[in-house]
Amino acid sequence: MLNLKSDDGVLVLGLWGQGGIGKTTLAKALYNDIYGLFDGSCYLANVREASKDYKGLVSLQEKLLSDILLLQHPLHNIDRGINLIQDRLCYKKVLLILDDVNHLDQLNALAGETKWFGNGSRIIITTQDKRLLTCYEIKQVHMHEIKPMDRNQAYELLSKHASPTHQKLKIKTKLVNGVLDYANGLPLALEVLGSFLRCRSEDEWESTLDKISAAPNKDINNVLKISYEGLEENEKKIFLHIACFFKKWEIEHVKKILDSCDLKATIGLKILIERSLIRIERNLLQMHDLTQLMGMDFVNQENSDPGRRSRLWMYDDVLHVLSHDMGDCVVEAIMLKPLEPTEIYIDSNAFTKMRRLRLLILQNVNNSFQGPIFFPNELRWLEWGGCTYQSLEFSSGEKKLVGLDLSNCSITMVPNQLKGFQQLKYIKLSYCNSLDSGPDLSCAPNLEELYIFDCKNLLGIHESVANHDKLRVLSLSRCNEFSVFPMLQSKNLQRLLIEECSKLERFPDIPRKLEGLKVLHISASAVKQIPTSIENLCSLKSMNLSHCKNLTSLPSNIYNLQNIESLAIVHCSNFIEFPKYEELIGPPMKFKLSNLRDLTLSSCNLSEVGFLDGLSCFPFLRSLRLDGNNITSLPTSICKRDHLSSLYLHDCPQLQEIPELPPSIDYLDAQECSYPQLNGHLTSIDRWVRRALIQGRSCTCWLSHWQGRDEMPKWFQPFKDGSISFMTSKNLYDKFLGLVFYFSGFYNTSMCPEVFIQAYFNGERRGSYFKEHWIPIGIGMLYYCHPSELWDAVDFGQIDGSYAQLKIGIGDWWFQSGFRIICKPLEEDLKIEIQDHQLIDLAFLYEVGHDSIDPKAETSHMQNDSLIGIDLPKNLQGSSHTKEGSSIEINPNLQDCQRSTEEHSQRGSKRKREFTPPQDKRIKRMVASNWTNGDETEMGLTQQLESLRL
Repeated sequence: MLNLKSDDGVLVLGLWGQGGIGKTTLAKALYNDIYGLFDGSCYLANVREASKDYKGLVSLQEKLLSDILLLQHPLHNIDRGINLIQDRLCYKKVLLILDDVNHLDQLNALAGETKWFGNGSRIIITTQDKRLLTCYEIKQVHMHEIKPMDRNQAYELLSKHASPTHQKLKIKTKLVNGVLDYANGLPLALEVLGSFLRCRSEDEWESTLDKISAAPNKDINNVLKISYEGLEENEKKIFLHIACFFKKWEIEHVKKILDSCDLKATIGLKILIERSLIRIERNLLQMHDLTQLMGMDFVNQENSDPGRRSRLWMYDDVLHVLSHDMGDCVVEAIMLKPLEPTEIYIDSNAFTKMRRLRLLILQNVNNSFQGPIFFPNELRWLEWGGCTYQSLEFSSGEKKLVGLDLSNCSITMVPNQLKGFQQLKYIKLSYCNSLDSGPDLSCAPNLEELYIFDCKNLLGIHESVANHDKLRVLSLSRCNEFSVFPMLQSKNLQRLLIEECSKLERFPDIPRKLEGLKVLHISASAVKQIPTSIENLCSLKSMNLSHCKNLTSLPSNIYNLQNIESLAIVHCSNFIEFPKYEELIGPPMKFKLSNLRDLTLSSCNLSEVGFLDGLSCFPFLRSLRLDGNNITSLPTSICKRDHLSSLYLHDCPQLQEIPELPPSIDYLDAQECSYPQLNGHLTSIDRWVRRALIQGRSCTCWLSHWQGRDEMPKWFQPFKDGSISFMTSKNLYDKFLGLVFYFSGFYNTSMCPEVFIQAYFNGERRGSYFKEHWIPIGIGMLYYCHPSELWDAVDFGQIDGSYAQLKIGIGDWWFQSGFRIICKPLEEDLKIEIQDHQLIDLAFLYEVGHDSIDPKAETSHMQNDSLIGIDLPKNLQGSSHTKEGSSIEINPNLQDCQRSTEEHSQRGSKRKREFTPPQDKRIKRMVASNWTNGDETEMGLTQQLESLRL
């Protein structure tokens, strides 16, 4: 990453991560490792603390100049220091480390611009704030996040500090694991705890674990809290909310809650991420365990009395405050979520004193007190799952409630029928089996989201729902008795989801244009037909009608939905015909359904697909699914659909042929089709694969029992155990046209086959490419990997070196597998090696001349030659193998190659004209069944140093 061999320009490297993660340790190690390569060097430690006053930055400037120039330069102000740094260092190759930077002013004073330093200089910045690096305009590729150690590295570091001999710890595994779990890969915690536990008994280890689980270690906290103390008040509140309540919660839901509490969630979460205090993983909020403990400790330190703390989440604390009416006006948020249903006593006035209470979340909590519970009007978000009250009470006057979730409750009506709830935006009512009708929303004019599902006795919804002006999302799911939906007129509704309502037989009319609705899902209902007024959903982008077994067809004016992008009709057994476009439908226009990209008509009862004939309909279709139907053929015009990239035809037993495919196709699934009839039509697939090679893209084809048999085509080089490696000169980058892989008959359908391609230059690994597919038993798959897909991960073009190696790795989870290299005519310096004393199969190197890949000549070329179905001499089919790990080099001369070719020809085999035998080349193949094991390990300090140096 530092590219030390280059003296072009100045490179700035940013190391960022949370406190105690090892940024300073890594920066020091880098400095000690490479400082001798520069004209001068300087390590400025703890810039944050050293620059707190004005003279602090001046002192750092003086040290920078003194360390590099070996002369004292007294400075009087920052501007003088900046000028002197520019004048004296602009021609020097320097190494500068700026450790623990927390403000842009520090960078501006010490390394404001790269032109201050000479060519070949390297500047390394460590910080807890990623945004600082972004503002300094460091390229993303030069930002390196320092992540927690893996388990093995953490154990080694703990042993180093806890064991006098640095050997394996002679402590119970349970206790060691307890410390490792607590530290969670944080080097600082491992060092502090390891040093503290050094030479201590197992009883002392156990006592220490009990202590730190109750209160964080102060030495660790003092480092972690640095990032927190630099936050503004808004971000501090958000941080404490996440630490106490929302770790591992879905981020969008948390945003709604935080915004309801008058906290600016979007910018606040962004800042916390940049400060390495939180992270987002799979849309969930995550926080290091020790950072979370620090936040919880901050709240616990507010007051010894739980009733006078801002946040309550511990069971005993919540029980104490609610049961004894001990809550004070400082309480802002309460959450109690026991794993099992729990009954506690909550006084009717338990919340009345909590005038600042904004957030109340109770799950699996039932109140043994049978009287009414009064909530403060200042409450912004209320979730009470499992509540047995039939109604909840609020004080008179305007309520500030924004979110209401009463899932799994015995409620029969929403609180006060929502009178005075002017700010309410979110309602969720799930598993409320006593609820027979939806709420009247006329008194909640700002409601945006309404979720009602699994309410088994719900008969219908109030007409105010279908007419609401602000409602954006309406979800009705698994309400078995729901049968009547009022006329739809909500002009701002964006998502309407009606799923698994088995008694809903009629979709409502849409009397006027609704420009807001984008998503319409009516799945698993009893709907028989879609009204013609569907065309009034003029902005609709996605429609799903899956599992509607009574649905027979769509109205012909479906073609007027000009903005629809995705249409899915799946497992509708009575759906027998997709309407054909008629010129008289709607206003005249050049294209119909011009935005449709994905059309899914799977497992219906279609016998013909005449609607595909009209090229003026869905001209930009990318994915077409016709699997599980009774179709016998596809229209020949399908070859003119130039944007179609994926075609699914599997389980179409009546399909007789596959016509010529469009050049844009890169995925074909034709499993479980009638292959005795299809064998004669595989030339269209041949042409499709050739086009992929010419057009610079990858493609995939799945066929049951490839070419009507279980055997792998002979023109593939078979994989056996492990991998195949090729030693070659660097110009493979220019000559390589792609790899073709074949897989067949996956043994274990719970796993995915893998292809690994690793590149080595002068023996040094520089990149990897990985691909995986799920392949059912009895299925053959052809996958063509274009170079552009490989070079994204493995950059040949920027590597200096005399030779390169490609290692192709394949697992052993399928019956048969093979591969084939495709390349341009090889130059004399392209060295290739094989393990045997034989020439490699002619099918192994598939050379294509420059004229062979001319797009203009492609059509005629494909008529004569077929990539699929190439017949080879029997003695060239398959390959011989030696013992694992063996390799023998041979250097066949041109005459040997020609003589071998002539012998094959005399025996009656004609070599295809696009095949060229290797000329004065060496070929090598090495087999190693475990080559993928052990190559990949998490980087420790040594590995990180090496990767940064590179």
